[in-house]
Amino acid sequence: MKKKSFCIFLISGFQFVFFFLPAQQRIIDSLQIIVKTEKEDTNKVKNLITLSKNFRFDDAAKALNYSQQALSLSEKINFQEGIADSWYNFGIIYVYQKNYAKALEYTTQTIQLCEKITYKLCLGNAYNMAGNIFYLKLNYAEAIKYYLKSLKISEDLGDKNRVAITSTNIGSFYYEQKNYKQALYYHFKALKLQEGNHWAMLYPLRGIANTYMALGKSDSAFFYFDKCVAYSKELNVPLELGNTYSDVATAYAQLNNYKKAYEYSQLYVVANDSFYSLENSKQITEMSAKYESQKKEQQIQLLNKEKEKQAVIAEEKNRQKNSIIFSVAIVLLLALLFSAFVFRSLQTSRRQKMVIEEKQKEILDSIHYAKRIQKSLLPTEKYIGRNLNRLNS
Repeated sequence: MKKKSFCIFLISGFQFVFFFLPAQQRIIDSLQIIVKTEKEDTNKVKNLITLSKNFRFDDAAKALNYSQQALSLSEKINFQEGIADSWYNFGIIYVYQKNYAKALEYTTQTIQLCEKITYKLCLGNAYNMAGNIFYLKLNYAEAIKYYLKSLKISEDLGDKNRVAITSTNIGSFYYEQKNYKQALYYHFKALKLQEGNHWAMLYPLRGIANTYMALGKSDSAFFYFDKCVAYSKELNVPLELGNTYSDVATAYAQLNNYKKAYEYSQLYVVANDSFYSLENSKQITEMSAKYESQKKEQQIQLLNKEKEKQAVIAEEKNRQKNSIIFSVAIVLLLALLFSAFVFRSLQTSRRQKMVIEEKQKEILDSIHYAKRIQKSLLPTEKYIGRNLNRLNS
């Protein structure tokens, strides 16, 4: 059972989400729309982290991208808890990428910050994750140290679910150390806390069954294996069903019952094939969703381009209209100015003509007056004639 129980716990969230994919996809779609327009505050950070969590198991690039956005925004608004949650999420993503050095780096940063700001919820998770990483690196001494720290914080917070998760991991640790008494104690502790939640009960049930097999108590082991098989079928989780069949096959092989071991090995193969068939179906669903999303995005882009084109055309029309109006206004203004000039010129000409005519009249009047004076002073031709006649006679 080396590392098996722990590894199951790592992928549990992913498998559970898988069977609620349509609902999950709707949540993702809604959040992706919300984060594009919502105000840059703590709520947006939380939504970005939630998006990252939904992608970290099967799309690391997207998960890292959303986590980086959450981290950048948290730093911008000085949201320390958001920084811690972002770093913690980076750690989980890198664990799934099997990049344990990077995972430990971010988890250590998370622990240091959470201790500084007394963020206990995240600190408990980070301690558990550090235990997981050291467990995977086969550093069991460090693993149990961090598991116990996580357990203490979860118990202080009264968080039953986290207590159960950490207890299951501690049970797996003690199983590896062949301390079966302690392994059973922690697995039963987790089982009791998760009672009624058949999904969460799968992990401690398998841990208990394998521990009983190690103790040579096969009847007790098969009792818990049977429960695990029943719950896996009830929940329709072929991966967990296959893992249980594999453990049962190993148990029968230990009992030298090779016929049963072979039968359960075959059941394991069938369950495994079923899982990968569902996995392929999931991938097809995801691809279809991505295609529809891309198609919508392309339609939106085309509509936006058409709007931009119409806006450019409208702007050009307005520009042309404004140019025509401006040109007409200039022409009208010039015509008005020319008319004013002509009118003023005519007025001036009229005034000048009147002055000339008046001067001419004055001159003519003067001439006529002079003539009248001249006539009055000089003798007439008849007067001169008479006087000449008189002189001649």
